[in-house]
Amino acid sequence: MPLLRLAAAATLVVGLALSATPHGPRADAVPEPASPAASDPTLRVPLDDRVGLAASRTTSGTWSTSSTTSGTSTKVQGGKVKPTPTPTPTPTPTPTPTPTPAPSPTWSVPIGVTVPWGPVDQQRLADTTAVLRHVPAYLEWYTGFGEAPDVAKLQAVTDAGAVPVVTWEPWVWTDGVNQPAYALDRLTAGDFDPYLVQWADALAAWDRPVMLRFAHEMNGDWYPWSAGVNGNSSADYVDAWRHVHDVFAARGADDVQWVWAPNVVYPGSTPLTSLYPGDAYVDVLGVDGYNWGTSVSWGTWVSGRQVFEQTFAELRVLAPSKPLLVTETASSELGGSKAAWVDDLITWSAGQGLLGVIWFDENKETDWRIASSPESAAAFGAALYR
Repeated sequence: MPLLRLAAAATLVVGLALSATPHGPRADAVPEPASPAASDPTLRVPLDDRVGLAASRTTSGTWSTSSTTSGTSTKVQGGKVKPTPTPTPTPTPTPTPTPTPAPSPTWSVPIGVTVPWGPVDQQRLADTTAVLRHVPAYLEWYTGFGEAPDVAKLQAVTDAGAVPVVTWEPWVWTDGVNQPAYALDRLTAGDFDPYLVQWADALAAWDRPVMLRFAHEMNGDWYPWSAGVNGNSSADYVDAWRHVHDVFAARGADDVQWVWAPNVVYPGSTPLTSLYPGDAYVDVLGVDGYNWGTSVSWGTWVSGRQVFEQTFAELRVLAPSKPLLVTETASSELGGSKAAWVDDLITWSAGQGLLGVIWFDENKETDWRIASSPESAAAFGAALYR
């Protein structure tokens, strides 16, 4: 999520209202708790076939994990490295399954949720499932560099009938934007290869589809892996992404689906064309965008269509063969009718041919949750089953 300080320029009010997304360092950030121990015809390999989602998805879904394999929980979420790019050779693309929209009963568009620690928050997920009247199509959570791959979480999500989406962040989340230790050139040079191999081997051994959203919102300036901060250029980002991808390919992690997820474009954001790693390195185009309403001093009410339309258009030109997935979105209750906003977003999204829409289901900067009010919760049920 962009730093709130970005809103200082009044001329960017509308652009920032579209672009702000709630997970990165912010001027008002409160540290998150430590991780608890504990229908697109171009798609190649349907997730239903690989994970058995069609058979396993139920209205109640069990979100249980019995393992404590989270490993080192140091929030070392690697930072933007200014790679002195070590050129990475163009790979012979390894066949990776292209994701299928997660199945849903009669939903107009598959809906997923973002919960920072994933399936360990079982009560939250049970409450959300009750509101949606079905297990969410996707479950997304955040993992920083330094944390071991948690296969138990992945298994719990697939067992419940959802698609796991892991946002993998190369930085220390408490340390701000300038983090030379996580410079992208270090990533490209191989300094983190033992850690990358640990992840690649774990996911290869698990051998089931998982969406990996690496170094997201790179077109902003609020994360240390972004271009223009922490010594990075756009070329550095591309080189680092390709290097990470190639390590996974070399280790046989062929079921990883690479989700390249910029923030919605806004005045001053880095051009997407300069950051795209190429079709051989990307399976899904993600995009993050929010309606802050008047929950912040610089905010204004914008519709879901206003949030996403321009960025969708750019992405469809940039990579027309890649499916689109909204990887983070939500609306504030302040400044307009959230229920109407939800209805409008779902209705509009249903006609966009998306893999789905993932809702940021947290009460943080404002109350983004699906059930932030009875009216908001009811709007989801009405729009999804219309």
